[in-house]
Amino acid sequence: MFTHLTDFSHRRSQREAFGFFIVYFACSALIGAIFLVIFFLIGPRSAPPSGISNVQYGFFLGLKSGAQVGLTIAPVFMGALAITILNQKGLLRHLRSWVVAILAILLGPFMGLILLAYLTTRENKPVVDAC
Repeated sequence: MFTHLTDFSHRRSQREAFGFFIVYFACSALIGAIFLVIFFLIGPRSAPPSGISNVQYGFFLGLKSGAQVGLTIAPVFMGALAITILNQKGLLRHLRSWVVAILAILLGPFMGLILLAYLTTRENKPVVDAC
């Protein structure tokens, strides 16, 4: 189930694709949690509004900043993963695969990784040189 996780040319079974989804979703959640902690530890630069503790205010700012960073990093992560899978599987010239990859980028880590896990179950296509 958790074999060949970094071998993107490997044709996965449905069970292996589910393992791929679990691991990469956990990695994206872990990266998000790390950014949340970093922004929480940086803490507020100004005094919190009255009636709110420093911890609550710091958590709010960390969550807000982490969400903004996540909205920037998630499409880059999904795009890099999608292009890597398409390249390794020889699917760069297939329009349907590009549509799935673009949808994966737009849908974000949860739904997008489901689509990318599907792409890993596709058969490898031979790459033909133009020379």
